[in-house]
Amino acid sequence: ISVGAYSVDDYSTGNGNGQADFNESVLLNVSAKNLGSEQAYGVSAVLSSADSYLNITDSAHIYGDIDVNQTVAGDGAFALDIINNAPDQHSASCQVTFKDSNEEEWVSNISITINAPSFKIGDLSIDDSGGGNNNGIFDPGETVDISIETMNTGHADAPSSIGALKSLTSGVTVNSGSYDFGTFTADDTADAVFSVSADESIPLATSAYLEYTVTSGAYSAIDTFEVIVGQTPEYSMSNQTVLVTNAIFYDSGGPDGDYSEAERLTMTFKAEDGKSDIKVHFTSFNVANGDELYIHDGASASSPQIPGSPFNGTSLPPDYFSTNADYALTFYFKSNVQINDDGWRAEISSQIVSDTERKYSDHITNFELHPNYPNPFNPTTTIKYDIPKEAHVLLKIYNIRGQEVRTLVDSKVSTGSHRIVWNGTNNHGEPVTSGIYIYKMKAGNYSTVKKMIFIK
Repeated sequence: ISVGAYSVDDYSTGNGNGQADFNESVLLNVSAKNLGSEQAYGVSAVLSSADSYLNITDSAHIYGDIDVNQTVAGDGAFALDIINNAPDQHSASCQVTFKDSNEEEWVSNISITINAPSFKIGDLSIDDSGGGNNNGIFDPGETVDISIETMNTGHADAPSSIGALKSLTSGVTVNSGSYDFGTFTADDTADAVFSVSADESIPLATSAYLEYTVTSGAYSAIDTFEVIVGQTPEYSMSNQTVLVTNAIFYDSGGPDGDYSEAERLTMTFKAEDGKSDIKVHFTSFNVANGDELYIHDGASASSPQIPGSPFNGTSLPPDYFSTNADYALTFYFKSNVQINDDGWRAEISSQIVSDTERKYSDHITNFELHPNYPNPFNPTTTIKYDIPKEAHVLLKIYNIRGQEVRTLVDSKVSTGSHRIVWNGTNNHGEPVTSGIYIYKMKAGNYSTVKKMIFIK
């Protein structure tokens, strides 16, 4: 005796689509066929399953006598409940054990495919046409509409679906944190829209982290988005004084061009708040021999030069904090009349630096990777490392299985104490799961590892 055919019957107990859906009670139609050469008498069957997403509520059925090659219908032979949190397209295995009056047994295996919701989260977009300047950027002082693409890629509708957004960053406020999708149809896409505001005082180029969750009963998806508040201003070398919080500083050729011949240019950066030190951090540098960049610790080219100034060649100038009462750094550049080159890219920032930290940065003698802070962390942590002399630094994050998760640094780094922030995402920008992670730094002959814990 074997199963002839089987099908799901949910017309009286479920939504009537003839399929097994999550959180649904269904009947199972199972026919029995005699494949043997003799008649079977008093045939009965028992349905069993070890699958955790099925709950069998009626497991027995009597088929009676079955002649050779005869198939006996078993409409509504068994009854079962599909558990609420069953994954979409999960295949639940069952066994039908037949027995006749002579206690002879036959076992047939069947499987039931379960339909359920399955959420995926897509892209985030910003609309500042109503509460901002309509430039498509989330600027300080603006209230914007943030839309998050949400998909139910599953094979079942998701009832009472709710999208929720919360800010993980001070100075960024979610004004309307809940979005009601109602019933989210299977294989459909919709946007959750939220009103979000940024304080006027929030610094430009602040990384704001927004955590988004979509939920329907036992089904959910979560993602964390990084939104940059305002654009980091970019300045090319010219005769001017600029007040900054954060900025990108290029030679006169800008990000793509070369500087010109016979230049004589002076540019000063001052802290916008008037009380923070100015820091310069070069990320690239290529100034031809005979051309020179002077860096002065003060508000004019007559201020004292920093150690090592003037600079040319391809070695990165060191990181430097201003030490003057004007909270300023001044850059003077002169080029000859024959040769020009790529120039430089530097990051200018204003930050309050203690005397202890400044002295420490000036007296680094060893490579060192410091413990991250905070640890455990969510959503971000800061990793600090010291470089006593210019070197190529490789700083990577691995999971507990030794698989690479994220490369944070893979470049030439100048002398000084450096910090880098990890936001809990991998090399593809996808959020990682909670757990223990290893971060490893290599620089020259120096190599070390440390542990950190990401929590959600």
